[in-house]
Amino acid sequence: MASEMHEVVLDSLIDRHCRKETCLHDSSGTTSACSNSVVAGSNRCDNLERRSSSEMKLRSIARRRGRRGTIFVDQSWPPRRRGRAECRSIDLINALYDTPLLRGKIHIVLLVASPLWACGLLRHCRSGWSLCAGVISVVSCIFNFGSSSLLHNIHRVGMYERTFWRQLDHVGIFSMIAGSAAPVPLLTFSSTMLGIWTALQVVCLFIGTFTCFRGDSFSNQNSYGGRALIYVVVGLLHASFFREFQQKLTSTEQALLTILASGYIIGAAAYATKRPNPAPKVFGYHECFHALCFFSGVLTYVLNVSVVDRYQKGVESGRLHF
Repeated sequence: MASEMHEVVLDSLIDRHCRKETCLHDSSGTTSACSNSVVAGSNRCDNLERRSSSEMKLRSIARRRGRRGTIFVDQSWPPRRRGRAECRSIDLINALYDTPLLRGKIHIVLLVASPLWACGLLRHCRSGWSLCAGVISVVSCIFNFGSSSLLHNIHRVGMYERTFWRQLDHVGIFSMIAGSAAPVPLLTFSSTMLGIWTALQVVCLFIGTFTCFRGDSFSNQNSYGGRALIYVVVGLLHASFFREFQQKLTSTEQALLTILASGYIIGAAAYATKRPNPAPKVFGYHECFHALCFFSGVLTYVLNVSVVDRYQKGVESGRLHF
């Protein structure tokens, strides 16, 4: 049954693509010229029979890439109607590719386990301000884990839903960058520096969200390097508060911050270069990226707990240790 459904989807996508790429007879029987981006060397087409070579090539490529999932993505938002949202050969090939077995599974585990680690952090927050900081961190992480789980694990949906999930996943990364370590600045920075940090993160999150939903090229499946670079640059904006981190954090917390930042940067490099790719059918380059982010996320959790505990001790003793 699944195989039959796959064939129906494949036939539909190929037919729509080839109708776009092929010139049909007009009422007078004359033939118009067209360019075919899939079949090299074919610059004119005489009738519908000329579609066969295009169909065969697309079927061959799609089947070599595998049969799992029916992903068909229009990269713009809001999604355009069918008349304008035409098929592209790269989308058709990506529609049926065989993703690694463990793609997105790390985020599912983190999402399912969110009550445990969220309560673990929030139970350390015994004052209103620390609770606010903890909630921001938890919400940022859960949003990222949830959007990534949707994107990487639910494939049999329409192209509009798929496009929205992809863009939501990219927004989730911006939210993770901005808010996952929120307890650190919220509980340690001076009021002036905290205001600057908050304004900077809000602006970056707003611009990032706008870019994800309005920037066609940003959400394109071939823009791995560009996205990775933008994420790293936005993340490194935290380094502009180096003096505050140096003065307000312990040596252990500074080490945690340095290592987790390095993990994210190395993960972004793996995402951009698609290397290493140890087991493409099971654990590929994207899983390496997710694993490094998981590692940095664990260190972020440890850092947050450490900062919250020191803050609470300062509040409860009547003096802050910052």
